Amino acid sequence: MPQFKSNLDTQWLSKIADFIEETAHALGVQDPNVIYDLKLAVDEACTNIMTHGKKSQKKDHLLIQMGRQMNKQDRIIEVAITDFGNAFPFQKMTLPLKDLSIEEKLKNGFGVGLIKSVMEKTEYKSFPDKNILRLYKYF
Repeated sequence: MPQFKSNLDTQWLSKIADFIEETAHALGVQDPNVIYDLKLAVDEACTNIMTHGKKSQKKDHLLIQMGRQMNKQDRIIEVAITDFGNAFPFQKMTLPLKDLSIEEKLKNGFGVGLIKSVMEKTEYKSFPDKNILRLYKYF
């Protein structure tokens, strides 16, 4: 699986986006909408780790891995984002109510809801030494 190691600094987000796009192309993704959704979801997840979770990180970086799964019916891109901070209740988060202000939406999990809305499937697992967020997108 291709892997990218990023510092916990939002200045690295453009390098992460380049890695996602280049690796997606290398894995056979041609649809620009799929690539856009992958970049959007990964950007949001990494931004959250870099801004909200940075203080709890035990290492000075995060890792991103990408791979492809293929069977008779589906072609799937998997992105795994590994961080080394405190666990987060990712699975419990949903899109906030529509009538909230943007500030309230951002406080109430809008980013996580956005990630879930553009991916086919998400999985979040916390371990004593790390957290892994897996994002799945059909292409």
